[in-house]
Amino acid sequence: MSTALDDFIRIHAPQLAVGITDDTELLDEGLLDSLGVMKLVAFLEHRYSCMIPEENIRSENFHNLAAIRKFMGCLTAVEPNGESALGRR
Repeated sequence: MSTALDDFIRIHAPQLAVGITDDTELLDEGLLDSLGVMKLVAFLEHRYSCMIPEENIRSENFHNLAAIRKFMGCLTAVEPNGESALGRR
């Protein structure tokens, strides 16, 4: 899962690759803005062939790398009925 986030950072947000930790506040410190969040959402949707519901695009899911990794875990979580927790396309 970290590989997808690492790929995104390397390709789309290289400024995040230097000197930040899992707890660095990306939004509060201006390292990731609203456009960056939307680029990340589009990247994750493409990478995992899923649709992230609009109600899940909120700051607590994207405020730092730890939150993003935790949220990404939902992308591959499977419900008891065999469906993705966030829904496959």
